[in-house]
Amino acid sequence: MYEQNSVFKYLKHQARCIEAQLGEEDKHCFFVGTYTPQPENELHLVEFIEETNEIITRNIFTHPNEIYSISSCPTNPSLLFTCHRGGFMDDILNQAPKREPSQESTKNDDTKQDKDKADNENENDDTNKDQPEKPETKDKQEEEKKDTDTGQGKKRKDNPNLYKATLWRLIDGDATDTLDNDPDELNDDDYMGGSLNSKNLKLQPMFTLPTRSSILGNDKQLSTHMVLWDGLGVDSHCMSLADNCIQFWKFGDKFSYIKEDKCIYDEERLNKLTSGCWDPHYPNRFISTNDKCIRVWSAKDLKETQTIENAHKSCILSVDHNPNKPYHIVTSSQDRTIKFWDLR
Repeated sequence: MYEQNSVFKYLKHQARCIEAQLGEEDKHCFFVGTYTPQPENELHLVEFIEETNEIITRNIFTHPNEIYSISSCPTNPSLLFTCHRGGFMDDILNQAPKREPSQESTKNDDTKQDKDKADNENENDDTNKDQPEKPETKDKQEEEKKDTDTGQGKKRKDNPNLYKATLWRLIDGDATDTLDNDPDELNDDDYMGGSLNSKNLKLQPMFTLPTRSSILGNDKQLSTHMVLWDGLGVDSHCMSLADNCIQFWKFGDKFSYIKEDKCIYDEERLNKLTSGCWDPHYPNRFISTNDKCIRVWSAKDLKETQTIENAHKSCILSVDHNPNKPYHIVTSSQDRTIKFWDLR
């Protein structure tokens, strides 16, 4: 019975996630992400035509890693987060626009390099060339590690098997579009509507959330599997969910960068953290699920205000709010059940 009124679309690879293009108000558009261990993954932008009952592909974008989840900006149809493996992303991110260093910092770096070079030359003159190289000492390794933490020296390589979150922007491939254009460009509805109708859209990476927390102050690498845009819908901040960790981020001007604002890490309370959502009726409140528990949080001070222990017999996989009725949420679990809750 349902197949007579259904419409199908086949993809090149298996898909794991689908997300509505929330900022698009005139059309029924969706993002679909493929999930294959090969680097040739794809992000599809599809549209459902209700009058003809068909699905058309508006654009297909190359994505370097398997896509675990998608989070579309609720107010700007050209912005979206994808959570993905980190193995093949470095080459793509190198193509993203980068800020030029200041003249003062460049001058200081050049002076330091010249001094280091002169010191090395003097040291090499007093050293026997035939003498084999000695392994790096522990102090030197600690120094290089410290330089990396402060932004100097070579970057540490992240675990490619962990998940990262990258913010993408859809741009018109036929236009000379950069982040240094009109500051109001990302908020201009007329501009957004015109550019997104182009058949030659491109997926431009803007930044990837850091895998190490600056607030925690340790070398713990986090695997981010979900990003939630702010509950107020003003695009000023977002929340990310990682293993045992919830982080809040503030956006910079024109989404050019992001800064970690708050962080909570708890290996006991947030063990097996799987899902979360903002409360659409009270934007300062959000829900998280980990293992068999449902937790209600105050976003202002990151305090837990309500807990439902053993809400399911197995791990909870997802949670969402009823947008039409306050305090009502729904959860799904590995125990093959769906439960509706009244949090009052």
